[in-house]
Amino acid sequence: MQQKLILTFLVENTSCADDVVPEHGLSVYICYKNIYGLYDTGQTDLVVDNSFTMDKDLENLDWVAISHGHYDHCGGLADVFELAPFHTPLHFGTGAFRKKFAHKRAGEEVYENGNPYSMEELEKLGAMLVEHHGEREEISPGVFLVGPAERVFEHEKPAERFFLKDENGGLVIDDFNDERSLVIETTTGLVIITGCAHRGPVNIVRHAQKLFPGQRIRALIGGFHLNGDDDEVLELKVEEFTKLDIDAIGLAHCTGGKASRFLRERMPEKCFLCPAGAELEFD
Repeated sequence: MQQKLILTFLVENTSCADDVVPEHGLSVYICYKNIYGLYDTGQTDLVVDNSFTMDKDLENLDWVAISHGHYDHCGGLADVFELAPFHTPLHFGTGAFRKKFAHKRAGEEVYENGNPYSMEELEKLGAMLVEHHGEREEISPGVFLVGPAERVFEHEKPAERFFLKDENGGLVIDDFNDERSLVIETTTGLVIITGCAHRGPVNIVRHAQKLFPGQRIRALIGGFHLNGDDDEVLELKVEEFTKLDIDAIGLAHCTGGKASRFLRERMPEKCFLCPAGAELEFD
């Protein structure tokens, strides 16, 4: 049995290969213990095109999970389920199919940025919907859907540009109660994968430590949504990452170019980029 954990980036904002197309979004193909999963699907059918290019078989997926209900993580769902086996589980946190909204800056027009598909549409394509309410639920041997992370780090507060609608149709700040990270138990420690880390990467790691006490953090990988942080806040997060003793930090998607450069300069021995086309292995 293949015990290594292999992560392949099918979709990311950048690419490391001429024949793998980048797109604003994220999708990670996961092979662990001879079981195949997909975490997020990018925003278009590009996830399928890149899977063919990289020889990753979506027709034999054992599970699919989405990190949260934004278009750049859910947009390829229909295309994936046109290929995936009938009744492949689709794992998601409560609220991932609610309408979501955003604006780029205060005072600008608000636009929809949520999941483009309804649960009914995906069920018709063969998805077996699995809604998660708990903090830690195993979806495959050694693979856990975890969240939403508690907000304990004072410098990771809700962004004021993402919204839901309340029962009266008014806009309220989205606290991302639907957000779920993947935590994978390997022989060398926990590998944590985030979609956007709207709840905060420091909070997500601390939450994983609470749910998996005493385990080493082998890696934290994914989008961290740090593009709005100034240098002072980024420095505080470097201090927290150091205290958390994370072995490796993979930067992707919404982490932001400035923040990625800052982290790589401050933690060059730990931080690296995860473009589409990249593949990571963990024992």
